[in-house]
Amino acid sequence: MKEERGRKARPVRKSAADIFDKAAPFYFIIDLLSASFIREAVRRLPEHLDITRDTKMIEVCCGTGLLSRYLSGLSDHVVGVDISPKMIAKAKRGAKTLPIDFKVMDASALDFPDCSFNLVAISRGLHAMPGDLRDKVVAEVHRVTKSHALFIEPIDRPKNRIFRAVYNVAERLEGGFENYLEFVGMNFCEYLKHRGFLPEPILKKDTAAAYLCRKI
Repeated sequence: MKEERGRKARPVRKSAADIFDKAAPFYFIIDLLSASFIREAVRRLPEHLDITRDTKMIEVCCGTGLLSRYLSGLSDHVVGVDISPKMIAKAKRGAKTLPIDFKVMDASALDFPDCSFNLVAISRGLHAMPGDLRDKVVAEVHRVTKSHALFIEPIDRPKNRIFRAVYNVAERLEGGFENYLEFVGMNFCEYLKHRGFLPEPILKKDTAAAYLCRKI
């Protein structure tokens, strides 16, 4: 009876910050799998946008700061925010000499005025979220961007069995496996159109896509 009460007393789900704090030491695996795609997506941005060293950019749900580091190759004004203090600490260690300002912050309630940034970016941050939370984060992205947003997300599950197994484990550790399955089954372009963006795919490869979206 005592053991049963103990089990019931434990929380059903850990907070996102707790989950990603625990994932931080192992997140280099996801970074390794994502790096070449994210690097290529950022390389294509100047083909579609007028970017200077003064262009203001932010990465929300930045994790270890991989995308932020690539964006800093284009601009001296890059901010990265994440809800996990340990992810932010890891991001800071990986970008000591780069012009990036990393902050602990909830992406669903960004502490910035409207239209603060020329470009708001998010990479692999939406697919594991419950639908209502995803809607709030996308609304915040729309609010704080002046003109454009970059979304990099999975559009299908890996066909390779090893990669699929790795991603399955990662999504379960992040606490959003069912949300991930729902996300890859949806029409993400149509979703973005209904939330005030005009999406243009600038890179698609295997199971991932990068959409540069104009705010409308």
